[in-house]
Formats: sequence, structure tokens, C-alpha cells
Amino acid sequence: MSLLCARFTQLFFVTLSQTDRWFALLRGVVFLGGIGWLLFVPLQPQQWAILAALLGAFALYSGGLYSLICLRPARIRTYYLCVFIVDLLIITALNDYVGEVKGSFYLAYYLLVALHAYYFGLGMGLLVAGLASGLYVMSDYPEFRTIEWPEYALRIAFLFLVATFLGLLAEKDKRDKRHMESLNRELSEKTRKLELAYGQLEDAQRQIIQTEKLSSLGTLVSGVAHEINNPIGIIANRVEVLRLEHEEQDLGDTLNEDLEVIHRQANRVAEITTALLAYARQSSLEKSLLDLNAVVRSALLLWHPQAEQLVRVETVLEEPLPSIMGNFTQLQQVVINLVSNALDATPAEGTIAVSTRRAGAPPSTVVLEVADTGIGIPEEHLSKVFDPFFTTKPPGKGTGLGLSVCLGIVQDHHGTITVDSQDGRGAVFIVTLPVTSCAEPSRQVAHQITQPALTAGQDEGV
Repeated sequence: MSLLCARFTQLFFVTLSQTDRWFALLRGVVFLGGIGWLLFVPLQPQQWAILAALLGAFALYSGGLYSLICLRPARIRTYYLCVFIVDLLIITALNDYVGEVKGSFYLAYYLLVALHAYYFGLGMGLLVAGLASGLYVMSDYPEFRTIEWPEYALRIAFLFLVATFLGLLAEKDKRDKRHMESLNRELSEKTRKLELAYGQLEDAQRQIIQTEKLSSLGTLVSGVAHEINNPIGIIANRVEVLRLEHEEQDLGDTLNEDLEVIHRQANRVAEITTALLAYARQSSLEKSLLDLNAVVRSALLLWHPQAEQLVRVETVLEEPLPSIMGNFTQLQQVVINLVSNALDATPAEGTIAVSTRRAGAPPSTVVLEVADTGIGIPEEHLSKVFDPFFTTKPPGKGTGLGLSVCLGIVQDHHGTITVDSQDGRGAVFIVTLPVTSCAEPSRQVAHQITQPALTAGQDEGV
């Protein structure tokens, strides 16, 4: 019982709207008014029986109505439309048996018309007013000649006035509601666009910060690298001279090992300074029309021997590709660095896929993708992979310059480089380069490789 009361309280005060509660109040007033007539007004036995039957029927179908509303509150408007004729007939019968034309129950017509006009609009209000007027007049049938027509006309006129006024008010309320909903949708759309613009602004700000950082760091490291190169070259040369001067002498295993370590580490420092100079882009390198496929093939030719025993390399190169304007050696270094990083991240028997394709219609860019089935990059590291000196490799295996060098080279070619990765699901590096507008698709731009390309930093990065 308490559960039923709680459910009814929730329905009445939470589910039902203000107008729905007025509908419920109307039924309560009608029912209590009928009970009052039964208890306090002297009636003929036949009238008493008819009135009791009407109130019983009214109570039963009202209870059924609100039971349906409890079960399916979303269809409440349909339920109202189905029962309003019954409401009219019940009110007419009560008006006929307990009050006639001068009775109190005619006021229920006003409530019924008002509620339907406000709930469903002007059209429904006028319809209910018309039906109520007809039934109201019929309640005194067949004594039409004794009907007080002025009083009937006045009451009926007020029915239509109530229907018109509240119907127009309901229509205005609906228009205002639709307008507010439209404004809310427009505000939501503008908010979404503002959030998108804000996100783009943040991206642009990050790019500006990245550019400024790279520019200032490039200026710094170029000077430092030049200053380091000279003494480190002297150290490496002096080690070679010492080894040559004492080639015939037994210097001992310890001294030979120390000289070897000095020589190896000096060469490592030289490689790092060379990578820093390439990152700072201090060298002047000519650009020419290139076929990106030729660059990829030459890079894989240099790189492939170290990986052919470890992973499977798949290449899908679209032919022909539009020509691009670039430096063969620099772009070759980009490919080598990306593939080397993929190799470091891919376990044995994994796969590295290298592909090229054109993009746009007509083609405006060419795209290089290097994908691997390796360990992937954690989400918190994605925004830092192109930062100088950022690396997740063990100490001594990389300095974090490889991808920074790639970023500088790609930007120097007016292109973009992005990464798409999930931790544990591999990574895809995407390089996009603009095609040369005046160039037709080139099947092959031959390059004779006379010496190994610069590969400093090929084991750097993430």
C-alpha cells in the first residue's frame, strides 16, 4: 500500500505537468461534488441511484485512466483525447440529474473547455466548447420552450471566450517554447563551434610554441655543435695518431681498450653534433624534382639489411606519383629514421608497412605512411614525440633527436608529419608533402647513389 502511495505521489508531483494536475483536480472536484449531492441534497430514490451509478462509473474509468498514465506516461495526451467525450457525457448527466440549467455542475464545462484549450490548443478548445454547448442545451430537452435562452447564450458565449482566450494563450506558449528550443539548439551549435574554434586555437598555439621552441633551439645548438665539432675531431684524430705511433708496441689490453672507448665515444659525439646541425638546418642543400617512391626505395635499400632477419617489411607504392620538390638526401633520412624507429618498437616476426599514395583531386599532395605492429605510443606521450631530446628508449640507445630531425626536414619541405597510435596497438607515422604544381606525374626520377646517405640520428627518437 505504501509503495502504491509513493508511486502515485511521484506520478502526481513529478511526472504530471501543471496542466495535468489541473485535469486531475477537475476529476476530484466533480467526484466530490457528486458525493456532496448524494449526502446532503434530498433526492428521489431513482435520482439517487442514477447519480450513484454515474459517480461509480466516473470513479472507475478515472482510476483506469491514471493507471494507464502510471504505466505509460509518455502517451498521456492520447489518453486525454480518448476520454474527453466520456468526460463531457458524465458532466452533462450530472448537470441534468442534480442541477439542471441553474445547477452548479455547469461550471465543470468551463474547467473542461479551459483545460483542453490550454493543453491541446485553440482548435481543440473550440471543438470542446462546441460539444459542451450542444450537450448543455440538450440537458433540458425536450422543454426548449421554457429554456431561458439569454442565460444559456451568455453561458455558452463564455465557454467560447474561455476556449478562445486560453487557446490563443496556449498557441503563444507553444510558439515561445519552440522559439526557445530553437535558440537553445542554436546556442548549442554555436557553443560546439566555439569549442571547436577554441580547440583549433589551442592547436595553433601549440604549433606556434613548437615552432618558436625549434627556432630558438636550432639557433642554440648550431653554435654549440660547431664549437664541439672541432675539439671532438681533434680528440678522435689524436687517438688515431696514438694508435698508429704505438702500433708496433704492446700497450697492454687495458690501454688499447681505453683508446677504443675514447675513439668510439668521440665518434658518437660527432654523430650527435651532426644530427644537431641537421636539426638546426644550417646546411644549404639544393632541391629538385623528385619521385617519392624513388626516395623510399633507396632508403629501404640502405636500411633493409639490418631488419630482414627480424621483421617482415611490406611496401605498397602507388605508381605513378606526382613529382615533388625536395632534397633527396634529407627525405631519405626521414624515411630511414621512421623505419628505424618502427623496427625498434616492433617485436620479432612483427610487420612494418611502408606505403605511398596521392591525395586530393586533382592530386595536391603525396602521402608517405610508415606503420608498425609494435608496442605503440602511450597517449600521454603523443604530444611530445617530436620534442627534441624526448625519448622512451633505454639510456645510451637514443638521444631523442630522430623525430625532431624528421619534423624539421618535413617542415622545410612545406609538409606535415603526424602520428596515430594507441598503447599496445602499434603506430602510424604519416608524412604529407605538396606536389609541384607544374609537374606531371613522374614514373621514375633516377638517382645514382654514390655513397651512403647521412643517417645521423637514425636510431634516435621514440
